[in-house]
Amino acid sequence: MSVCAGDIVRFLNDVGGGKVTRVKGKIAYVLIDQGFEIPMNLSELVVINPDKSVQTEKTKPVESISEKDFQISYNYIEREDDVFEEEKKDQSIDPEIFFESYNPASREKEFYLALVTDNKSKSGDDGVKLYLINNSDYYLQYTVGIFESDTHALLDSGTLEPQLKVFISDISKESYPGLKGLSCQAIKFKKGIYEPVSVIDEELKIKSFKLLSNSTYKENDYFDFPAWLLPLDSSFNEQEKLSELPEIISKVVAEKERKAPDLSKKFSKRPEPVLIEVDLHIQELIDDYRGMSNTEMLNLQMSKFASELEKAISGKIHRIVFIHGVGNGTLKMALRKQLDELYSHLEYQDASYKEYGYGATMVILRR
Repeated sequence: MSVCAGDIVRFLNDVGGGKVTRVKGKIAYVLIDQGFEIPMNLSELVVINPDKSVQTEKTKPVESISEKDFQISYNYIEREDDVFEEEKKDQSIDPEIFFESYNPASREKEFYLALVTDNKSKSGDDGVKLYLINNSDYYLQYTVGIFESDTHALLDSGTLEPQLKVFISDISKESYPGLKGLSCQAIKFKKGIYEPVSVIDEELKIKSFKLLSNSTYKENDYFDFPAWLLPLDSSFNEQEKLSELPEIISKVVAEKERKAPDLSKKFSKRPEPVLIEVDLHIQELIDDYRGMSNTEMLNLQMSKFASELEKAISGKIHRIVFIHGVGNGTLKMALRKQLDELYSHLEYQDASYKEYGYGATMVILRR
């Protein structure tokens, strides 16, 4: 399906989406909820709600964009500074490569502290759960603390892998009056060779009354329940990033002319943690399950779960992902209840949302 102005779209290779404001050549400009207009390649968009008014009217053909009139639209403001004139005249610059190097979507917040309700009523009357979300390609070596009255206490520390979230602590309603804020310090790193980036050092003030407000908690892509997402790494400055554009363009041109040296012989990559997947859907476990009751199917699925988990524990498996699907949540709750009761020494969490959605649980056997 072709993408037209007015369509509601989702990003194919990333979380999020928005409304298409205009289309130029192979680039569509998508207005997201945060108020930014993001240029995206048409091949990376999926239309989920086409604009019916566009379908009923005869639309004019879209003019293709040329390098001569190539310009960037960012945060409602179309910019074409004189400082870019020489770069725009350079025929060696491919606009698609440029957008791939400077894509405002990559500048969006990737790290959050999240306060999640224990119910679906969008209120923190029953207390909240605190999570740290890493929606990036970096590992995080983190510490998370809490300010209560005049004191500061550590809640949790550890290493969080890319594209995952981790439970930090429960915050009860009784602690709301003394809660002043949250803190997070984190170092971002990758395995192997990578370019160092700025660290996270945030102190987030929390107003007690907001924890009880229904308007605080919103539906989101990370949890089944409403959550209050608190962005981290707020050092991002639009004007500073825009001022970097000439340098980015120069790097793109230089990269096309330079062949990167082969460093594979000089550096050895650390082996990736061993991870296996186990699909617990009943049709994957038995060819014909007609005539089986729900209890019989659940018993079969839990038996498979227990046997595969024991094999992984006795083997050299680091992580094991159980794919249980969403459904009514019976299998997921039974699986996690058994983990809490019989394997309390093991850690578990939701598996990667990008790969499994809400339908999988990852058990961490060894670091």
